[in-house]
Amino acid sequence: LAKNKEATLIFLDSHPQEFGNAMHQSFKNHKIKHLQFSDLQMGIAISKSDFCLIGVDAIKKNGNAIVKTGTQTALKVSKENHTKTYLVANTWGIDTTNSANNLFNQNTQTDTKYEEIIKPVESYITEQGIFDFEHVVRESKFFNKNLI
Repeated sequence: LAKNKEATLIFLDSHPQEFGNAMHQSFKNHKIKHLQFSDLQMGIAISKSDFCLIGVDAIKKNGNAIVKTGTQTALKVSKENHTKTYLVANTWGIDTTNSANNLFNQNTQTDTKYEEIIKPVESYITEQGIFDFEHVVRESKFFNKNLI
């Protein structure tokens, strides 16, 4: 991205964790052109975007993803704006044993919920490329099986 002078990264700052501030500093340090919006400005940010990337905490065995609260809204806004959306995950985050349910249940027992579960989307980006969900699961089983 730093080499592509035409690209501008648009991202949201989520509260209360304020991930956006860390991203802003990193992009600034790497001289990557970017625009930061508050999470309340999601509609504006998505309407200015060519595509939308959403980070995933874990992908469950059935394809549902554990994501930060507000992702469901981002998916709806992306659809309304005809903006292609990708879920971004590491293959090691694909839960072939279904143990992510325990983590999700632990993290949602309080009044303040920071995670939600969404249904699979059309495309996923992993460290191995861009794939549909079924391909990601096949790749992750192979990748995880060969980890030492």
